[in-house]
Amino acid sequence: MSRSKQPRSCSGVASATSSAVSASPTSLMRPNSSGTDSAATAAAGSRADNRASTRAAAGERASPARNRAIDTTSPVLRAPLPPWPLPLSPSLRGGVVMRAINLHMWAIAQRAAAAFDRAGVPAGARVLVACSGGPDSTALAAACARLSDRGRLGPVALAHVDHGLRPGGDRERARVAALAARLGAGAMSESVEVRTAGGSLEDAARRARYAALRRMADAWGADVIATGHTASDQAETVLMRLLRGAGIPGLAGIPLRRGRIVRPLLDVTRAEVERGLAEAGFADVLRDPMNADPRFLRARVRHRWLPALREENPALDAALAAVARAAAEQRDVLDWAARRLPLEAAAVAAAPPAVGKRALQLAAEAAGARRLGRAHIEALWRLARRPDAGTASLALPGVRAVREYGALRFEPAGAAEARAAAALAVEGPDGPYAVRRWRPGDRMRPARLRGRSRKLSDLFIDAKVPRRLRADARVAVRASDGAIVWAEHIGPAWGARVRVAERGSEAGADPRRPADGGGRR
Repeated sequence: MSRSKQPRSCSGVASATSSAVSASPTSLMRPNSSGTDSAATAAAGSRADNRASTRAAAGERASPARNRAIDTTSPVLRAPLPPWPLPLSPSLRGGVVMRAINLHMWAIAQRAAAAFDRAGVPAGARVLVACSGGPDSTALAAACARLSDRGRLGPVALAHVDHGLRPGGDRERARVAALAARLGAGAMSESVEVRTAGGSLEDAARRARYAALRRMADAWGADVIATGHTASDQAETVLMRLLRGAGIPGLAGIPLRRGRIVRPLLDVTRAEVERGLAEAGFADVLRDPMNADPRFLRARVRHRWLPALREENPALDAALAAVARAAAEQRDVLDWAARRLPLEAAAVAAAPPAVGKRALQLAAEAAGARRLGRAHIEALWRLARRPDAGTASLALPGVRAVREYGALRFEPAGAAEARAAAALAVEGPDGPYAVRRWRPGDRMRPARLRGRSRKLSDLFIDAKVPRRLRADARVAVRASDGAIVWAEHIGPAWGARVRVAERGSEAGADPRRPADGGGRR
């Protein structure tokens, strides 16, 4: 098919009409050699001019709408009009014609462009669109293709992730590839295996999806990854977090940008997306049945609670989006103050509670904490405000918080155990031996005390081992009777003949204490 013709601009129509009206009818008549005829001709021409002027005046009076249509001084006509139909991507200009974009899709593209501007996405950026073939991602893909044609964005590619959670993955992949061909965009796909690891299926699928999107973005060289979250998704998120008792950071909802992830449709409602797709001819979008499954909280919020609340406030989505924007602004102020607070118990306790709690939360998340709730943050706050100056710790999802002589630190959960189990090699005639982290109540008979049993905690104090080193101290335990034959920072037990070394170093070379327990000294 050939490319559809562009309609002529209104200024061109005005120019052609004006020249046709101003042309004298005498210029269209044959010349006459007779002087009388010339005079008659001149008179006739004069009468014709008068009739033309009369007709023109009558036409102005009879058809004011036509003259307004060609009035180039109108401010409406001076405003730039979008090309019609949608310009094609360079790869399609050889023969395939895309359906004309409608005014609703044009408005969606304009709002997406404004969102890209606010998110700091530069002109010409390469955009990978996360696309499932559903309504939101289809509208986003069409809007990004539009902006690419206009020069606001660079190349656009669609990325599909198959979670393997339901049948039809091949059909979805083919539908996304067909949409990409229609838009003149690239297409990529990856299958992932979702592992819940004790968490919810939704969270596990989300983590797997974003990991796959980042891999595809790296492979394609994308500057940003665009997802199809809408204002309706924002409303659902804010309401769900209200139900869970979220504070200001939680009510900020879905961010416009986080790293390379951008969400350009946060100012567009799902109803606007559906209307734009219907008018643009995208009637064959896919529908995820999980979005209507009442087992999931978001589905219940979307199909039960929000419709009931919209009866009270038809503009509920916009209202909740405004709540999210206001909360995000307040969260930014809170973060600004929290990041300037020293991570010391005294400083955190002296700060306003909102600032101190946010400082602890940010530090824990930076160390790898996941999904911290209000109860976790309150426990952290109590740990920081403990009146005693001793050592205490708190287990959190993904990290362990440690308070030691007024200083606060966070370390990955299981780091000490993993280091104890994997880093030491122990050899001796009474083996095998197990390596673990020491525990309160552990006792041993150190060589320097000639077999007298003492608590390890007391031995650490006697040896002046700093508290920050005691927490992760390792011990070697004889498997046959569970006796500790060696302790880090202390050395071997009385009579023990063990060789202890860091794995990868020379056997028997303990960097802290000799491995020979003696017994003959």
